Amino acid sequence: MQYADENAASYQRDTFRLLREIEQRYAEGYYADHGIWFDPHDFDGAGPNDYPDVPVVRPVPALMLQPTDGREYVDLDEADGYDEGLPFDVVERLHALLD
Repeated sequence: MQYADENAASYQRDTFRLLREIEQRYAEGYYADHGIWFDPHDFDGAGPNDYPDVPVVRPVPALMLQPTDGREYVDLDEADGYDEGLPFDVVERLHALLD
C-alpha cells in the first residue's frame, strides 16, 4: 500500500479508509463464504509483488495473501452477467454515479 495511515495526502485518504475497512471486515469474517476458490498469487490481476521498484509503505496483511478454502473456481472474465468481475447491475449503478 502506498499510504500507511490517516496522514496520507488528502486525495488518498478515502482510498486508505476503504482499504482498511475491507481488510478489517475480511479479518472479522464479514464477507459471505460461497465456497469460491481464490489465490491472490495466482490470477490475472496485479499482485503485491508486481511492482518491485515501488516502495512498500504498508504491506498487505498476511491474511489477505492467503488462498481461500473454496473448492469452486469461477472465471469472472468468462461468466455471463459480469463486467470486470462485477455483476452488470452493480456496474450500471457505478456508471450512473459517475454521470
